[in-house]
Amino acid sequence: MPVGGSLSRRAQRAHELAEAVSRSDAATTLDPRLAALCDELRTDGAALSAVSDRRVTLAGCGLVERVAPTGTHVPLDDAICANVLRHDGLLAIPDTRLDARVASIPVVLAGQVRAYLGSPVRCDGVLVGVLCVIAGEPRDWTADDEAVLTRYADEFARELRQLQDGAALP
Repeated sequence: MPVGGSLSRRAQRAHELAEAVSRSDAATTLDPRLAALCDELRTDGAALSAVSDRRVTLAGCGLVERVAPTGTHVPLDDAICANVLRHDGLLAIPDTRLDARVASIPVVLAGQVRAYLGSPVRCDGVLVGVLCVIAGEPRDWTADDEAVLTRYADEFARELRQLQDGAALP
């Protein structure tokens, strides 16, 4: 069963977003915003990904650039963010090694991602991506962390819609 509902509709929208980002200079706008998110939450990395039957890194910073650089395609079975789709909401994992949903994922097994906080990114009501922050050490995420990530996810969703509609990003 596909995670998060209709795979074909999400896949189409996610592919459209990935293509729109790759055709533009969006990384020049998205990457610094992700860096600001990392700074605000004091995390080791952040990523904005399109998610269909695969996860595609649209933009990233910090640790993400080492484990899943921009443009990387990863099967959903090997992506922590698949659980954001399954959960259909914010997902906080304080220690990835202790969470059965993600403990066998390659970046967890390699010790590269020890804490994860992810939020859905929706365009026109369709869950097309995930905004996440990661840490190289276990971390207890706070309600404030979750609120900041959710705010950024909403902002990125608006920007991705603009980009998809052919407008330049702010």
